[in-house]
Amino acid sequence: DEETLRLARSEKIPDEEHPFPASAPHLCRRAAGLEPGREIRTTLVPAVQDRTESLVSEHVRFLRARGIRNGCALVAETATGRIAAYAGSQDFSDPAAGQVDGVTAPRSAGSLLKPFLYALSMDEGLLLPRTKIKDIPTWYGAFSPANADESYEGLVTAEHALIRSLNVPAVRLLYTYGLLPFYTFLRNAGLTTLIR
Repeated sequence: DEETLRLARSEKIPDEEHPFPASAPHLCRRAAGLEPGREIRTTLVPAVQDRTESLVSEHVRFLRARGIRNGCALVAETATGRIAAYAGSQDFSDPAAGQVDGVTAPRSAGSLLKPFLYALSMDEGLLLPRTKIKDIPTWYGAFSPANADESYEGLVTAEHALIRSLNVPAVRLLYTYGLLPFYTFLRNAGLTTLIR
């Protein structure tokens, strides 16, 4: 009608593109793959989601100097278990690792257990964050641990070894702390998937 035509002509035409906000892209991609074409409702809280994505991005920028280039966060309400925020990476558009959903990505069991080993070793007084550990070729009988990139860094601090998830220092520390005490701690803590 005439009124709609008049209003449409008086409206300013956009002179640039404005992308739609992409909130929780990892979760959206995952949900769309589960039930294509269906409307899916979540318990995400928009303000918490936005703040969580911002915090993950800021924190990874802070940790870059320490070799950490990505991060993720899952925020749950403790009373209900409802997920309030889901940030799968520090930046979904990052070509290096942004597409990796850190919330659900499989991890090496060794890398998951290293923080426990280092914490227990600190509790026992075996090391401090600045204690030096050898990252050199090492053999235990026929077993020789190797780092993921198959290189060695020489003498490193415990803090550096843990941040970089170096395997050789962790195995050396495990043999110092003791296989059985570490295994016993993990079992007593409720870990039920240890098979070796």
